[in-house]
Amino acid sequence: MEAARRAGERADLWLPGSLGALSYLAWLPLVLTVRFEDLPPISIVLLSHNHYDHCDLRTLGMLAERFDPLVVTPLGNGPLVRSAGIREVEELDWWQDAKTSALAVTLTPAQHFSARSPFDRNR
Repeated sequence: MEAARRAGERADLWLPGSLGALSYLAWLPLVLTVRFEDLPPISIVLLSHNHYDHCDLRTLGMLAERFDPLVVTPLGNGPLVRSAGIREVEELDWWQDAKTSALAVTLTPAQHFSARSPFDRNR
């Protein structure tokens, strides 16, 4: 989001500008698609995993403040998501269906690891 802010108040929620521990990659070009304040109402966020390029805590905090959305995410991400100010989080295990979403959501397995540092892989 920081790089997006510097580039004219536009943000791409799929690849936020804040890369956390990988911020040294900030020189990478971003495709900026919509100004944050121009987003339509957002009631649900599907968070696939906790890598910095998908789980930007600053962006989640901005979404929490403006929209107070439900976040549906795999098991173990709840505390991290709540730390960004999200109040409603539903954690799912593989093949589990969301119960609190108006949208039909089923979490399916993927061949991908989870980590936010070298010391918390797949936790």
